[in-house]
Amino acid sequence: MTFVDTVACLLCRCLGEIDGVVDFDRLQLQLADDGRVDSVEVCDALCLGDSLVNLARKMGADNGSRILIAGCSALARGDELVDRLAAHGIDPGRVKITDIREGCAWIHADQPKEATAKAADLVHMGIAALRHRQTSPEVEIEIYPRVLVIGSGPAGMAAAVALGSYGVPVAIVESTGKLGGMLNYLSRVAPGDRTTEEIQEPMIEVIRTDPNIQVHLGTRVDKIKGSAGNFEVFLSGKNGETRLETGAIIVATGAKPVLPRGMYRYGELAGVISGIEMEKIFKDSIPAGDTVFIQCVAVRNQARPYCSAVCCPASLKNAIRLKESDNKVDVTILHRDVMSPGRHLEALYRRATAAGVGFIRFDPDDPPRVEGNDKVAGVRVADALSGQERLIEAERVVLATPLEPRENRAIPLSADNHGFYTVQSFLHTVETTVPGLFVCGSARWPVMVDGALTQGRAAAAKALDLVSRPKYRAAGLIGFQGTRFACAQVSQKTCTGCGNCMAACPFDACHLEKTKEGLRAVVNPVRCMGCGSCAAVCPNQSAALPEMASISMARIVENAFAGRPLRCRCADTQGSAANQ
Repeated sequence: MTFVDTVACLLCRCLGEIDGVVDFDRLQLQLADDGRVDSVEVCDALCLGDSLVNLARKMGADNGSRILIAGCSALARGDELVDRLAAHGIDPGRVKITDIREGCAWIHADQPKEATAKAADLVHMGIAALRHRQTSPEVEIEIYPRVLVIGSGPAGMAAAVALGSYGVPVAIVESTGKLGGMLNYLSRVAPGDRTTEEIQEPMIEVIRTDPNIQVHLGTRVDKIKGSAGNFEVFLSGKNGETRLETGAIIVATGAKPVLPRGMYRYGELAGVISGIEMEKIFKDSIPAGDTVFIQCVAVRNQARPYCSAVCCPASLKNAIRLKESDNKVDVTILHRDVMSPGRHLEALYRRATAAGVGFIRFDPDDPPRVEGNDKVAGVRVADALSGQERLIEAERVVLATPLEPRENRAIPLSADNHGFYTVQSFLHTVETTVPGLFVCGSARWPVMVDGALTQGRAAAAKALDLVSRPKYRAAGLIGFQGTRFACAQVSQKTCTGCGNCMAACPFDACHLEKTKEGLRAVVNPVRCMGCGSCAAVCPNQSAALPEMASISMARIVENAFAGRPLRCRCADTQGSAANQ
Protein backbone atom coordinates (compact mmCIF):
# COMPACT_ATOMS: atom_id res chain seq x y z
CA MET A 1 0.00 0.00 0.00
CA THR A 2 1.40 3.36 -1.05
CA PHE A 3 1.26 5.89 1.78
CA VAL A 4 2.23 9.56 1.51
CA ASP A 5 2.81 11.60 4.65
CA THR A 6 1.73 15.05 3.48
CA VAL A 7 -0.34 16.69 0.78
CA ALA A 8 -0.07 20.15 -0.77
CA CYS A 9 -3.48 21.86 -1.05
CA LEU A 10 -4.34 24.53 -3.57
CA LEU A 11 -7.63 26.39 -3.25
CA CYS A 12 -8.91 28.08 -6.39
CA ARG A 13 -11.19 31.11 -5.94
CA CYS A 14 -12.43 30.81 -9.54
CA LEU A 15 -12.53 34.61 -9.76
CA GLY A 16 -14.95 34.81 -6.84
CA GLU A 17 -17.27 32.05 -8.01
CA ILE A 18 -16.28 29.89 -5.02
CA ASP A 19 -15.00 32.15 -2.22
CA GLY A 20 -18.06 34.35 -2.67
CA VAL A 21 -19.89 31.54 -0.86
CA VAL A 22 -17.25 29.35 0.78
CA ASP A 23 -15.28 31.00 3.59
CA PHE A 24 -11.70 30.50 2.37
CA ASP A 25 -10.17 32.08 5.49
CA ARG A 26 -11.85 29.52 7.70
CA LEU A 27 -10.96 26.73 5.30
CA GLN A 28 -7.31 27.80 5.27
CA LEU A 29 -7.18 27.83 9.07
CA GLN A 30 -8.57 24.30 9.26
CA LEU A 31 -6.07 23.03 6.71
CA ALA A 32 -3.18 24.83 8.39
CA ASP A 33 -3.93 22.89 11.58
CA ASP A 34 -4.16 19.59 9.68
CA GLY A 35 -0.99 17.59 10.18
CA ARG A 36 -1.45 15.87 6.84
CA VAL A 37 -1.14 19.15 4.93
CA ASP A 38 2.32 20.59 4.33
CA SER A 39 1.17 23.74 2.47
CA VAL A 40 -1.96 25.66 1.58
CA GLU A 41 -2.12 28.17 -1.25
CA VAL A 42 -4.94 30.23 -2.73
CA CYS A 43 -5.08 31.41 -6.35
CA ASP A 44 -7.58 33.54 -8.24
CA ALA A 45 -7.93 31.22 -11.24
CA LEU A 46 -5.60 28.27 -11.71
CA CYS A 47 -6.63 27.89 -15.34
CA LEU A 48 -5.57 31.45 -16.22
CA GLY A 49 -2.22 33.21 -16.34
CA ASP A 50 0.94 31.65 -14.95
CA SER A 51 -0.66 30.05 -11.88
CA LEU A 52 -0.51 26.53 -13.29
CA VAL A 53 3.05 26.90 -14.60
CA ASN A 54 4.23 28.22 -11.23
CA LEU A 55 2.52 25.30 -9.46
CA ALA A 56 4.17 22.82 -11.81
CA ARG A 57 7.60 24.33 -11.21
CA LYS A 58 7.18 24.27 -7.46
CA MET A 59 5.80 20.73 -7.26
CA GLY A 60 8.22 19.41 -9.84
CA ALA A 61 11.04 19.96 -7.36
CA ASP A 62 9.26 17.81 -4.76
CA ASN A 63 8.48 14.44 -6.32
CA GLY A 64 7.30 12.93 -3.03
CA SER A 65 4.29 15.10 -2.27
CA ARG A 66 0.87 14.95 -3.83
CA ILE A 67 -1.39 17.80 -4.88
CA LEU A 68 -5.04 18.37 -4.05
CA ILE A 69 -6.71 21.05 -6.17
CA ALA A 70 -10.00 22.27 -4.73
CA GLY A 71 -11.93 24.20 -7.35
CA CYS A 72 -14.17 23.32 -10.28
CA SER A 73 -15.17 19.78 -11.16
CA ALA A 74 -13.21 17.33 -13.29
CA LEU A 75 -15.85 17.66 -16.00
CA ALA A 76 -15.40 21.44 -16.12
CA ARG A 77 -11.69 22.30 -16.09
CA GLY A 78 -10.35 19.76 -13.60
CA ASP A 79 -9.26 17.10 -16.10
CA GLU A 80 -7.78 19.83 -18.29
CA LEU A 81 -5.67 21.04 -15.35
CA VAL A 82 -4.39 17.51 -14.71
CA ASP A 83 -3.43 17.14 -18.37
CA ARG A 84 -1.66 20.51 -18.40
CA LEU A 85 0.27 19.59 -15.26
CA ALA A 86 1.23 16.31 -16.89
CA ALA A 87 2.60 18.26 -19.84
CA HIS A 88 4.90 20.00 -17.33
CA GLY A 89 6.12 16.69 -15.94
CA ILE A 90 3.73 16.25 -13.00
CA ASP A 91 2.53 12.62 -12.75
CA PRO A 92 -1.32 12.61 -12.92
CA GLY A 93 -1.28 10.01 -10.14
CA ARG A 94 -0.02 12.71 -7.78
CA VAL A 95 -2.96 15.03 -8.47
CA LYS A 96 -6.58 14.92 -7.30
CA ILE A 97 -9.38 17.30 -8.23
CA THR A 98 -11.98 18.07 -5.55
CA ASP A 99 -15.13 19.84 -6.69
CA ILE A 100 -16.10 22.69 -4.35
CA ARG A 101 -17.68 24.83 -7.08
CA GLU A 102 -20.51 23.08 -8.97
CA GLY A 103 -21.17 20.55 -6.18
CA CYS A 104 -20.78 23.00 -3.32
CA ALA A 105 -20.60 26.78 -3.84
CA TRP A 106 -23.08 26.88 -6.71
CA ILE A 107 -25.78 24.62 -5.31
CA HIS A 108 -25.48 26.05 -1.78
CA ALA A 109 -25.14 29.70 -2.78
CA ASP A 110 -27.70 30.79 -0.17
CA GLN A 111 -26.13 28.68 2.61
CA PRO A 112 -22.55 29.94 3.04
CA LYS A 113 -22.02 28.37 6.46
CA GLU A 114 -23.16 24.93 5.35
CA ALA A 115 -21.28 25.28 2.04
CA THR A 116 -18.06 26.02 3.94
CA ALA A 117 -18.54 22.97 6.17
CA LYS A 118 -19.24 20.80 3.16
CA ALA A 119 -16.18 22.16 1.32
CA ALA A 120 -14.03 21.31 4.34
CA ASP A 121 -15.40 17.75 4.41
CA LEU A 122 -14.77 17.32 0.69
CA VAL A 123 -11.20 18.58 0.99
CA HIS A 124 -10.49 16.33 3.98
CA MET A 125 -11.90 13.34 2.07
CA GLY A 126 -9.73 14.23 -0.91
CA ILE A 127 -6.64 14.40 1.31
CA ALA A 128 -7.40 10.95 2.73
CA ALA A 129 -7.89 9.53 -0.76
CA LEU A 130 -4.62 11.02 -2.00
CA ARG A 131 -2.55 9.72 0.91
CA HIS A 132 -3.70 6.14 0.37
CA ARG A 133 -4.03 6.23 -3.39
CA GLN A 134 -2.54 3.56 -5.56
CA THR A 135 -2.16 4.10 -9.28
CA SER A 136 -3.21 1.81 -12.09
CA PRO A 137 -0.31 0.95 -14.42
CA GLU A 138 -0.37 3.06 -17.56
CA VAL A 139 -0.95 1.13 -20.77
CA GLU A 140 0.10 2.54 -24.12
CA ILE A 141 -1.24 0.91 -27.25
CA GLU A 142 0.12 0.99 -30.76
CA ILE A 143 -2.46 2.19 -33.27
CA TYR A 144 -3.01 0.57 -36.65
CA PRO A 145 -3.49 3.52 -39.05
CA ARG A 146 -6.76 2.54 -40.71
CA VAL A 147 -10.48 3.08 -40.12
CA LEU A 148 -13.10 0.54 -41.15
CA VAL A 149 -16.53 1.95 -42.06
CA ILE A 150 -19.33 -0.62 -42.01
CA GLY A 151 -22.12 0.58 -44.29
CA SER A 152 -22.15 3.10 -47.14
CA GLY A 153 -25.32 5.10 -46.63
CA PRO A 154 -25.13 8.87 -46.10
CA ALA A 155 -23.51 8.50 -42.67
CA GLY A 156 -20.94 5.94 -43.80
CA MET A 157 -20.00 7.83 -46.94
CA ALA A 158 -19.72 11.13 -45.04
CA ALA A 159 -17.39 9.47 -42.52
CA ALA A 160 -15.22 7.89 -45.22
CA VAL A 161 -14.92 11.11 -47.24
CA ALA A 162 -14.02 13.13 -44.15
CA LEU A 163 -11.32 10.66 -43.10
CA GLY A 164 -9.94 10.39 -46.62
CA SER A 165 -9.55 14.16 -46.79
CA TYR A 166 -7.08 13.90 -43.90
CA GLY A 167 -5.08 11.17 -45.60
CA VAL A 168 -6.35 8.39 -43.35
CA PRO A 169 -6.60 4.94 -44.97
CA VAL A 170 -10.26 3.90 -45.00
CA ALA A 171 -11.95 0.60 -45.85
CA ILE A 172 -15.69 0.66 -46.61
CA VAL A 173 -17.59 -2.60 -46.24
CA GLU A 174 -20.99 -2.63 -47.94
CA SER A 175 -23.20 -5.73 -47.90
CA THR A 176 -25.01 -4.79 -51.12
CA GLY A 177 -23.49 -4.22 -54.53
CA LYS A 178 -23.93 -0.45 -54.55
CA LEU A 179 -22.94 2.59 -52.47
CA GLY A 180 -25.64 4.89 -51.14
CA GLY A 181 -27.78 2.88 -48.73
CA MET A 182 -31.29 4.28 -48.32
CA LEU A 183 -30.47 7.18 -50.66
CA ASN A 184 -30.86 4.74 -53.53
CA TYR A 185 -34.58 4.46 -52.74
CA LEU A 186 -35.32 8.18 -52.40
CA SER A 187 -35.72 10.91 -55.00
CA ARG A 188 -35.65 13.92 -52.68
CA VAL A 189 -34.89 14.44 -49.01
CA ALA A 190 -36.55 16.65 -46.41
CA PRO A 191 -36.46 19.32 -45.22
CA GLY A 192 -34.14 20.91 -47.82
CA ASP A 193 -35.92 19.35 -50.83
CA ARG A 194 -32.61 18.33 -52.38
CA THR A 195 -32.32 15.46 -54.83
CA THR A 196 -30.45 12.40 -53.63
CA GLU A 197 -28.11 12.78 -56.60
CA GLU A 198 -27.02 16.17 -55.27
CA ILE A 199 -26.09 14.52 -51.99
CA GLN A 200 -24.52 11.22 -52.90
CA GLU A 201 -22.87 11.72 -56.30
CA PRO A 202 -20.15 14.12 -55.04
CA MET A 203 -19.33 11.70 -52.20
CA ILE A 204 -19.31 8.68 -54.48
CA GLU A 205 -16.94 10.47 -56.85
CA VAL A 206 -14.54 11.24 -53.98
CA ILE A 207 -14.72 7.63 -52.77
CA ARG A 208 -14.06 6.38 -56.29
CA THR A 209 -11.01 8.61 -56.88
CA ASP A 210 -9.44 8.92 -53.40
CA PRO A 211 -6.51 6.46 -53.16
CA ASN A 212 -6.93 6.36 -49.38
CA ILE A 213 -10.39 4.78 -49.64
CA GLN A 214 -10.95 1.12 -50.50
CA VAL A 215 -14.45 -0.22 -51.11
CA HIS A 216 -15.58 -3.81 -50.51
CA LEU A 217 -18.99 -4.25 -52.14
CA GLY A 218 -21.09 -7.34 -51.61
CA THR A 219 -19.16 -8.03 -48.43
CA ARG A 220 -20.31 -8.67 -44.88
CA VAL A 221 -18.61 -8.59 -41.49
CA ASP A 222 -18.46 -12.03 -39.92
CA LYS A 223 -16.43 -11.37 -36.77
CA ILE A 224 -14.63 -8.58 -34.92
CA LYS A 225 -11.80 -9.31 -32.52
CA GLY A 226 -9.33 -7.17 -30.61
CA SER A 227 -9.56 -3.74 -29.03
CA ALA A 228 -9.14 -0.06 -29.85
CA GLY A 229 -6.11 0.53 -31.99
CA ASN A 230 -5.81 -3.10 -33.00
CA PHE A 231 -9.04 -4.63 -34.27
CA GLU A 232 -9.11 -7.77 -36.39
CA VAL A 233 -12.12 -7.91 -38.71
CA PHE A 234 -13.06 -11.02 -40.68
CA LEU A 235 -14.98 -10.41 -43.90
CA SER A 236 -16.66 -12.65 -46.43
CA GLY A 237 -18.05 -11.84 -49.86
CA LYS A 238 -17.71 -12.42 -53.55
CA ASN A 239 -13.92 -12.43 -53.25
CA GLY A 240 -13.94 -15.02 -50.51
CA GLU A 241 -12.87 -14.54 -46.90
CA THR A 242 -10.64 -11.64 -45.92
CA ARG A 243 -8.91 -10.57 -42.72
CA LEU A 244 -8.57 -6.84 -42.15
CA GLU A 245 -6.60 -4.95 -39.49
CA THR A 246 -7.87 -1.57 -38.38
CA GLY A 247 -7.37 0.92 -35.58
CA ALA A 248 -10.98 2.10 -35.34
CA ILE A 249 -14.39 1.03 -36.60
CA ILE A 250 -17.36 3.20 -37.56
CA VAL A 251 -20.69 1.38 -37.62
CA ALA A 252 -23.03 3.01 -40.15
CA THR A 253 -25.24 0.05 -40.99
CA GLY A 254 -28.41 2.14 -41.03
CA ALA A 255 -31.90 0.80 -40.44
CA LYS A 256 -34.57 -0.83 -42.57
CA PRO A 257 -38.17 0.21 -43.28
CA VAL A 258 -40.94 -1.93 -41.85
CA LEU A 259 -43.45 -3.37 -44.31
CA PRO A 260 -47.04 -3.06 -42.98
CA ARG A 261 -48.05 -6.67 -43.62
CA GLY A 262 -51.57 -7.42 -42.36
CA MET A 263 -52.35 -3.76 -41.64
CA TYR A 264 -54.84 -1.44 -43.33
CA ARG A 265 -55.50 -4.12 -46.01
CA TYR A 266 -51.92 -3.85 -47.28
CA GLY A 267 -51.35 -6.58 -49.86
CA GLU A 268 -55.12 -7.02 -50.22
CA LEU A 269 -56.23 -3.87 -52.05
CA ALA A 270 -54.49 -2.28 -55.00
CA GLY A 271 -53.39 1.22 -54.10
CA VAL A 272 -52.41 0.50 -50.49
CA ILE A 273 -48.67 0.96 -50.40
CA SER A 274 -45.93 1.61 -47.84
CA GLY A 275 -43.98 4.82 -47.47
CA ILE A 276 -40.82 3.34 -48.99
CA GLU A 277 -42.84 2.07 -51.97
CA MET A 278 -44.14 5.61 -52.46
CA GLU A 279 -40.53 6.82 -52.49
CA LYS A 280 -39.70 4.31 -55.24
CA ILE A 281 -42.65 5.58 -57.32
CA PHE A 282 -41.33 9.14 -57.00
CA LYS A 283 -38.00 7.97 -58.43
CA ASP A 284 -39.74 7.51 -61.79
CA SER A 285 -42.54 10.08 -61.79
CA ILE A 286 -45.02 11.94 -59.60
CA PRO A 287 -48.20 9.86 -59.40
CA ALA A 288 -51.65 11.35 -60.00
CA GLY A 289 -54.82 10.91 -57.97
CA ASP A 290 -56.19 11.71 -54.51
CA THR A 291 -53.94 10.35 -51.77
CA VAL A 292 -54.30 9.66 -48.04
CA PHE A 293 -51.27 9.22 -45.80
CA ILE A 294 -51.77 7.27 -42.57
CA GLN A 295 -49.09 7.95 -39.95
CA CYS A 296 -47.73 5.80 -37.11
CA VAL A 297 -48.35 2.48 -38.84
CA ALA A 298 -46.70 -0.47 -37.05
CA VAL A 299 -45.07 1.87 -34.53
CA ARG A 300 -45.86 3.52 -31.18
CA ASN A 301 -47.44 0.27 -30.14
CA GLN A 302 -46.51 -2.59 -27.86
CA ALA A 303 -44.16 -4.17 -30.40
CA ARG A 304 -42.42 -0.90 -31.30
CA PRO A 305 -43.15 1.69 -28.62
CA TYR A 306 -40.81 4.30 -30.05
CA CYS A 307 -41.38 7.16 -32.51
CA SER A 308 -39.31 6.66 -35.65
CA ALA A 309 -38.99 10.46 -36.11
CA VAL A 310 -38.50 10.30 -39.90
CA CYS A 311 -42.00 9.20 -40.98
CA CYS A 312 -43.80 12.53 -40.53
CA PRO A 313 -41.18 14.60 -42.41
CA ALA A 314 -41.24 12.04 -45.24
CA SER A 315 -45.03 12.22 -45.53
CA LEU A 316 -44.99 16.03 -45.38
CA LYS A 317 -42.37 16.13 -48.15
CA ASN A 318 -44.30 13.76 -50.42
CA ALA A 319 -47.66 15.40 -49.74
CA ILE A 320 -46.21 18.77 -50.78
CA ARG A 321 -44.81 17.27 -53.98
CA LEU A 322 -48.22 15.84 -54.87
CA LYS A 323 -49.97 19.18 -54.32
CA GLU A 324 -47.33 21.20 -56.14
CA SER A 325 -47.53 18.81 -59.09
CA ASP A 326 -51.35 19.07 -59.32
CA ASN A 327 -53.13 21.45 -56.99
CA LYS A 328 -56.51 19.90 -57.86
CA VAL A 329 -55.77 16.57 -56.18
CA ASP A 330 -56.82 16.08 -52.57
CA VAL A 331 -54.02 15.09 -50.22
CA THR A 332 -54.79 14.29 -46.59
CA ILE A 333 -52.54 13.20 -43.73
CA LEU A 334 -54.21 11.18 -40.96
CA HIS A 335 -52.12 11.37 -37.82
CA ARG A 336 -52.02 10.80 -34.10
CA ASP A 337 -49.84 13.94 -33.86
CA VAL A 338 -47.41 15.43 -36.35
CA MET A 339 -43.77 15.21 -35.31
CA SER A 340 -41.92 18.12 -36.89
CA PRO A 341 -39.50 19.46 -34.25
CA GLY A 342 -37.09 22.27 -34.98
CA ARG A 343 -37.24 25.36 -37.18
CA HIS A 344 -36.74 23.59 -40.52
CA LEU A 345 -39.32 20.85 -39.98
CA GLU A 346 -41.82 23.35 -38.59
CA ALA A 347 -41.37 25.32 -41.82
CA LEU A 348 -41.99 22.12 -43.78
CA TYR A 349 -45.25 21.57 -41.87
CA ARG A 350 -46.40 25.14 -42.50
CA ARG A 351 -45.49 24.77 -46.16
CA ALA A 352 -47.72 21.69 -46.35
CA THR A 353 -50.69 23.48 -44.80
CA ALA A 354 -50.19 26.44 -47.15
CA ALA A 355 -50.14 24.06 -50.13
CA GLY A 356 -53.57 22.76 -49.14
CA VAL A 357 -52.65 19.45 -47.52
CA GLY A 358 -55.37 18.39 -45.09
CA PHE A 359 -54.64 17.12 -41.59
CA ILE A 360 -57.01 14.98 -39.51
CA ARG A 361 -56.13 13.61 -36.11
CA PHE A 362 -57.36 10.15 -35.11
CA ASP A 363 -57.42 8.23 -31.85
CA PRO A 364 -55.08 5.18 -31.85
CA ASP A 365 -57.90 3.19 -30.20
CA ASP A 366 -60.11 3.99 -33.19
CA PRO A 367 -57.79 3.84 -36.21
CA PRO A 368 -58.83 4.67 -39.80
CA ARG A 369 -60.46 1.98 -41.96
CA VAL A 370 -59.52 1.54 -45.61
CA GLU A 371 -62.51 0.81 -47.84
CA GLY A 372 -62.78 -0.76 -51.28
CA ASN A 373 -63.18 -4.08 -53.04
CA ASP A 374 -60.32 -4.87 -55.40
CA LYS A 375 -58.76 -1.42 -55.08
CA VAL A 376 -58.85 1.52 -52.72
CA ALA A 377 -62.07 3.54 -52.70
CA GLY A 378 -61.46 5.70 -49.65
CA VAL A 379 -60.66 5.88 -45.96
CA ARG A 380 -63.18 6.24 -43.13
CA VAL A 381 -61.82 8.03 -40.07
CA ALA A 382 -63.19 9.40 -36.81
CA ASP A 383 -61.91 12.97 -36.40
CA ALA A 384 -60.56 13.09 -32.84
CA LEU A 385 -61.00 16.87 -32.63
CA SER A 386 -64.54 17.29 -33.99
CA GLY A 387 -65.84 13.87 -33.01
CA GLN A 388 -67.31 13.41 -36.49
CA GLU A 389 -66.75 10.41 -38.73
CA ARG A 390 -65.53 11.31 -42.19
CA LEU A 391 -65.16 9.37 -45.44
CA ILE A 392 -62.24 10.54 -47.57
CA GLU A 393 -62.30 9.35 -51.16
CA ALA A 394 -58.86 8.35 -52.42
CA GLU A 395 -57.14 6.37 -55.11
CA ARG A 396 -54.08 5.70 -53.04
CA VAL A 397 -53.32 5.08 -49.34
CA VAL A 398 -49.72 5.49 -48.18
CA LEU A 399 -48.84 3.78 -44.89
CA ALA A 400 -46.04 5.61 -43.08
CA THR A 401 -44.06 2.88 -41.35
CA PRO A 402 -40.98 3.25 -39.12
CA LEU A 403 -37.37 2.30 -39.48
CA GLU A 404 -36.25 -0.67 -37.43
CA PRO A 405 -32.70 -1.78 -36.60
CA ARG A 406 -30.65 -4.11 -38.76
CA GLU A 407 -29.34 -7.01 -36.73
CA ASN A 408 -25.68 -7.94 -37.08
CA ARG A 409 -24.44 -10.23 -34.33
CA ALA A 410 -20.86 -9.87 -35.52
CA ILE A 411 -20.75 -6.28 -34.25
CA PRO A 412 -19.91 -6.37 -30.50
CA LEU A 413 -22.15 -3.51 -29.43
CA SER A 414 -24.96 -3.41 -26.91
CA ALA A 415 -28.42 -2.39 -28.07
CA ASP A 416 -31.27 -0.54 -26.40
CA ASN A 417 -34.71 -1.99 -25.75
CA HIS A 418 -35.67 -1.31 -29.36
CA GLY A 419 -32.58 -2.91 -30.92
CA PHE A 420 -30.67 0.23 -31.91
CA TYR A 421 -27.02 0.47 -30.89
CA THR A 422 -26.49 2.36 -27.65
CA VAL A 423 -24.10 5.29 -27.31
CA GLN A 424 -22.54 7.05 -24.37
CA SER A 425 -24.62 9.73 -22.71
CA PHE A 426 -23.75 13.35 -21.91
CA LEU A 427 -23.21 14.75 -25.39
CA HIS A 428 -21.02 11.88 -26.63
CA THR A 429 -23.53 10.83 -29.25
CA VAL A 430 -21.35 8.64 -31.48
CA GLU A 431 -19.18 6.92 -28.84
CA THR A 432 -20.09 3.45 -27.63
CA THR A 433 -19.18 1.29 -24.65
CA VAL A 434 -16.44 -0.29 -26.77
CA PRO A 435 -13.49 2.11 -27.13
CA GLY A 436 -12.48 2.65 -30.74
CA LEU A 437 -15.88 1.59 -32.04
CA PHE A 438 -18.20 4.42 -33.06
CA VAL A 439 -21.76 4.44 -34.38
CA CYS A 440 -23.62 6.97 -36.53
CA GLY A 441 -26.72 7.40 -38.63
CA SER A 442 -29.86 5.31 -38.22
CA ALA A 443 -27.87 2.45 -36.74
CA ARG A 444 -28.05 4.37 -33.45
CA TRP A 445 -31.55 5.84 -33.97
CA PRO A 446 -33.73 6.80 -36.98
CA VAL A 447 -32.39 10.06 -38.36
CA MET A 448 -32.95 12.36 -41.31
CA VAL A 449 -30.33 12.46 -44.08
CA ASP A 450 -28.82 15.76 -42.92
CA GLY A 451 -28.46 14.37 -39.41
CA ALA A 452 -26.86 11.19 -40.74
CA LEU A 453 -24.29 13.24 -42.66
CA THR A 454 -23.45 15.25 -39.54
CA GLN A 455 -23.15 12.16 -37.37
CA GLY A 456 -20.93 10.47 -39.95
CA ARG A 457 -18.51 13.41 -39.86
CA ALA A 458 -18.64 13.43 -36.05
CA ALA A 459 -17.73 9.74 -35.94
CA ALA A 460 -14.91 10.42 -38.40
CA ALA A 461 -13.54 13.13 -36.08
CA LYS A 462 -13.53 10.71 -33.14
CA ALA A 463 -11.84 7.99 -35.19
CA LEU A 464 -9.31 10.47 -36.54
CA ASP A 465 -8.30 11.45 -33.00
CA LEU A 466 -7.49 7.80 -32.32
CA VAL A 467 -5.70 6.71 -35.50
CA SER A 468 -3.83 9.93 -36.26
CA ARG A 469 -1.08 9.09 -33.77
CA PRO A 470 1.17 6.02 -33.63
CA LYS A 471 0.50 5.38 -29.92
CA TYR A 472 -2.34 6.19 -27.58
CA ARG A 473 -2.80 6.09 -23.80
CA ALA A 474 -5.44 3.54 -22.90
CA ALA A 475 -6.58 5.84 -20.08
CA GLY A 476 -7.59 8.43 -22.67
CA LEU A 477 -9.99 6.14 -24.51
CA ILE A 478 -12.95 6.83 -22.26
CA GLY A 479 -14.76 9.80 -23.75
CA PHE A 480 -17.44 10.76 -21.26
CA GLN A 481 -14.99 11.42 -18.41
CA GLY A 482 -12.10 12.74 -20.45
CA THR A 483 -9.66 10.34 -18.81
CA ARG A 484 -10.23 6.97 -17.22
CA PHE A 485 -10.68 6.94 -13.47
CA ALA A 486 -8.89 3.63 -12.93
CA CYS A 487 -8.21 0.22 -14.43
CA ALA A 488 -9.42 -2.85 -12.60
CA GLN A 489 -7.00 -5.53 -11.49
CA VAL A 490 -7.68 -9.13 -10.48
CA SER A 491 -5.57 -11.08 -8.00
CA GLN A 492 -4.75 -14.37 -9.68
CA LYS A 493 -3.98 -15.93 -6.30
CA THR A 494 -7.45 -15.46 -4.84
CA CYS A 495 -9.63 -15.45 -7.97
CA THR A 496 -11.89 -18.51 -8.14
CA GLY A 497 -13.02 -18.03 -11.73
CA CYS A 498 -16.69 -17.61 -10.79
CA GLY A 499 -17.30 -15.32 -13.77
CA ASN A 500 -19.30 -12.69 -11.86
CA CYS A 501 -17.06 -9.92 -13.15
CA MET A 502 -17.46 -11.06 -16.75
CA ALA A 503 -21.25 -11.04 -16.41
CA ALA A 504 -21.33 -7.62 -14.73
CA CYS A 505 -18.85 -5.73 -16.90
CA PRO A 506 -20.76 -3.36 -19.24
CA PHE A 507 -17.65 -2.86 -21.41
CA ASP A 508 -16.83 -6.51 -22.12
CA ALA A 509 -13.43 -5.97 -20.49
CA CYS A 510 -13.41 -9.07 -18.25
CA HIS A 511 -12.96 -12.60 -19.52
CA LEU A 512 -11.91 -15.99 -18.15
CA GLU A 513 -8.67 -17.68 -19.11
CA LYS A 514 -7.51 -21.23 -18.44
CA THR A 515 -4.48 -21.53 -16.17
CA LYS A 516 -2.79 -24.41 -14.36
CA GLU A 517 -4.87 -23.58 -11.30
CA GLY A 518 -8.12 -23.42 -13.28
CA LEU A 519 -10.18 -20.57 -14.71
CA ARG A 520 -9.06 -17.09 -13.71
CA ALA A 521 -10.50 -13.68 -14.54
CA VAL A 522 -8.39 -11.33 -16.65
CA VAL A 523 -9.04 -7.65 -17.38
CA ASN A 524 -8.39 -6.15 -20.79
CA PRO A 525 -6.75 -2.80 -19.88
CA VAL A 526 -7.76 -1.24 -23.19
CA ARG A 527 -11.45 -1.93 -22.76
CA CYS A 528 -11.66 -1.33 -19.00
CA MET A 529 -13.30 2.00 -18.21
CA GLY A 530 -12.81 1.84 -14.44
CA CYS A 531 -16.51 1.67 -13.56
CA GLY A 532 -15.91 -0.73 -10.65
CA SER A 533 -18.69 -3.20 -11.51
CA CYS A 534 -16.29 -6.13 -11.24
CA ALA A 535 -15.12 -5.08 -7.79
CA ALA A 536 -18.71 -4.70 -6.63
CA VAL A 537 -19.70 -8.27 -7.56
CA CYS A 538 -16.47 -10.09 -6.69
CA PRO A 539 -17.29 -12.41 -3.74
CA ASN A 540 -13.75 -12.43 -2.28
CA GLN A 541 -12.40 -8.99 -3.25
CA SER A 542 -10.04 -10.40 -5.89
CA ALA A 543 -11.15 -7.67 -8.32
CA ALA A 544 -10.38 -4.14 -7.26
CA LEU A 545 -9.64 -0.64 -8.48
CA PRO A 546 -6.19 0.45 -7.23
CA GLU A 547 -7.30 4.08 -7.04
CA MET A 548 -10.18 3.09 -4.80
CA ALA A 549 -8.84 0.23 -2.71
CA SER A 550 -10.64 -0.75 0.51
CA ILE A 551 -8.29 1.15 2.80
CA SER A 552 -8.62 4.28 0.70
CA MET A 553 -12.40 4.05 0.75
CA ALA A 554 -12.36 3.50 4.51
CA ARG A 555 -10.33 6.64 5.08
CA ILE A 556 -12.60 8.66 2.80
CA VAL A 557 -15.68 7.54 4.75
CA GLU A 558 -13.98 8.23 8.07
CA ASN A 559 -13.20 11.78 6.97
CA ALA A 560 -16.72 12.29 5.71
CA PHE A 561 -17.95 11.58 9.25
CA ALA A 562 -15.07 13.20 11.12
CA GLY A 563 -16.10 14.10 14.65
CA ARG A 564 -18.58 11.23 14.88
CA PRO A 565 -17.75 7.88 16.52
CA LEU A 566 -17.01 5.63 13.53
CA ARG A 567 -14.48 2.86 13.16
CA CYS A 568 -13.73 0.88 10.03
CA ARG A 569 -12.78 -2.79 10.35
CA CYS A 570 -10.30 -2.64 7.49
CA ALA A 571 -8.23 0.16 9.04
CA ASP A 572 -4.60 -0.88 9.01
CA THR A 573 -3.43 1.60 11.64
CA GLN A 574 -4.86 3.05 14.81
CA GLY A 575 -5.87 6.68 15.11
CA SER A 576 -8.68 9.08 14.38
CA ALA A 577 -9.92 10.02 10.95
CA ALA A 578 -8.33 13.42 11.26
CA ASN A 579 -4.82 12.01 10.91
CA GLN A 580 -5.45 9.28 8.32
